[in-house]
Formats: sequence, C-alpha cells, structure tokens
Amino acid sequence: MSKWITALLISLLSLPSMAGQFKTMKDIEVHYIAFNSTFLTPKIARSYDIKRNNYNAVLNISVLDSASLGKPAVEAQISGQAKNLIGQTQKLTFREVKEGDAIYYLAE
Repeated sequence: MSKWITALLISLLSLPSMAGQFKTMKDIEVHYIAFNSTFLTPKIARSYDIKRNNYNAVLNISVLDSASLGKPAVEAQISGQAKNLIGQTQKLTFREVKEGDAIYYLAE
C-alpha cells in the first residue's frame, strides 16, 4: 500500500492545490491540501513547529479507510518532493500528528 501512496503523492505534488481535494484508491482516501504558512496564526505555527513566512508552504495529508464505518484515519508512510518553477527539487519530510482520532501528516 505504501508504494501506491508514494506514487499518488508524487502525482499530487505536480498538480495545483485546491481546498478539499482527495484521491480514492481501492479502500483508501488520501486527502490533501497545500497552503502558505502565513495562513496559520503565529500561535498555531509555533505549536506545530512550522516556520511562518511568505516563502514557506505547508502540505497537509490525511489517509482514511473508506471501507470502514465512519472512514477512520489510518497511519501511512508518506514521502514526497517539491519542485520549483526552475526544476529544483527538495525532499519533503512529513511529520505525523495525532489529535484524538485524527491522524495527519505535515510537511513544509
């Protein structure tokens, strides 16, 4: 399953981001959103150790088990890379965040 998620993330990172997007693969939903770090309040950014500036984006990914009742969040191995307009790539390091029943992964 992690190979599918890695392949999906590579394709997702090449698309323009829009709110509320997700991809479905078999019994898994991968939800993703990218946004500028300045959308976070300073307090929230500090609590997640996110650098807040005009040049920093945040990628938030969550994986849900759509075959189970209530679509619970599931743990996943997430990897990816970012590519700028001149073709330079940078490996993304995702941090797992658990809040109650929610599990999501953040990279900047």
